Amino acid sequence: IYMGSKSGLLYMLNAKTGCTYWTFQAGGSIKNAVLIKEVGIDNRLMAFFGDIAGWFYSLDAVTGELIWKIRGDSHPAARIVGGLQNHDGALYVGITSLEEGLAIDPNYVCCSFRGTVLKVAAATGRTIWQTYTIDEAPSLRGKNRRGNSIMGPSGATVWSAVTLDKKLKRIYAATSDNYSQPATSTSDSIVAISMDTGKLEWVYQGLVGD
Repeated sequence: IYMGSKSGLLYMLNAKTGCTYWTFQAGGSIKNAVLIKEVGIDNRLMAFFGDIAGWFYSLDAVTGELIWKIRGDSHPAARIVGGLQNHDGALYVGITSLEEGLAIDPNYVCCSFRGTVLKVAAATGRTIWQTYTIDEAPSLRGKNRRGNSIMGPSGATVWSAVTLDKKLKRIYAATSDNYSQPATSTSDSIVAISMDTGKLEWVYQGLVGD
């Protein structure tokens, strides 16, 4: 059994006895399921997961040895909480954030995180493409009632695992609310993304202006 924890420890346990074979210390709490997959020409058994500090890990699933580790997004509020998906030697992962929590600080310039989906080579951790759910980069949008600067657009983050459509070679991701103005057409939506290119193919928005 491979099991993450709030402390950031990943455990490999004997399913019959509960004996701990090994542990690995990640940089933050592990909230997603661990994906176990044979990878590469040597069929090495690897374990993949993310943490709430925004890091994405690959371990040797037998020994617990770290194979690679990458930052899912450079934003300090980035989080990985949804499960990972694997297809044809590549991993797909959505990234969210807790930036709305940072905005409790009245001096925080809210907000600049955009939801994103990554396609990563499972064997090496190389990023093949990164697609933002909001195409426009955040910029200053004036000031709030306290006189502090506001940024946007932001939000439309990806909290859950993406869905693979192997026939149409697309992935589908669900997005969250916008964190700040202006509202976008991809918040509270289902977005379809090309597996090959990372291009946004279509958007269905369930709630406008959230």
